[in-house]
Amino acid sequence: MSFLISEVFYSIQGEGQRVGTPAVFVRFSGCNLECSWCDTKYHKDPHTEMDSSAIIQRIQELAPADLEWVVLTGGEPLLQNVQYLTHKLKQHGYKVQVETNGTLVREGMFVDHLTISPKLGHPIREILLFPQRYAKVVEVKYVVGCETDIPLDPYTPASLQPNSTVPGAIEFCIQKVKEEPNKWRLSIQLHKVLNIR
Repeated sequence: MSFLISEVFYSIQGEGQRVGTPAVFVRFSGCNLECSWCDTKYHKDPHTEMDSSAIIQRIQELAPADLEWVVLTGGEPLLQNVQYLTHKLKQHGYKVQVETNGTLVREGMFVDHLTISPKLGHPIREILLFPQRYAKVVEVKYVVGCETDIPLDPYTPASLQPNSTVPGAIEFCIQKVKEEPNKWRLSIQLHKVLNIR
């Protein structure tokens, strides 16, 4: 089984609950949404077809033998049949994080950490389609620039991540977290602050 891959690289997790953790990122090509502020538009660039063996070999080339985490991201990884890849990664002893926009469901994934980042304009009920058995931790993260970016009925607790294209988004998110400390936490894109991938 082959996958359409934009890139595979070794870095640290720059956002969300696992910020600062070393990981190999497998970026899948393609997305089912068009967000004007998307910071990974290169997922539309020419891709490479790789099977699970080639992906795992690349991970082993990039990272130390004791690497724990592999992150499947995009684009939108759930556009492709990632169940098989998650199974193979677990067989090789890796912990698997999947980052998704929450609009698609893949039964039978082997996932240790599922990050769902719902996008404005899509029903929040979509994220409730994911059974809890999919992950030990389900993390929900909203990209926010102003009050209208926060759903009326949000999934909480969740993270607010400032929209980097909106002036004042950082200040707004900080204030929101301070006002409702049991509802939100702040997620800053550390990799952008450090200017790393």
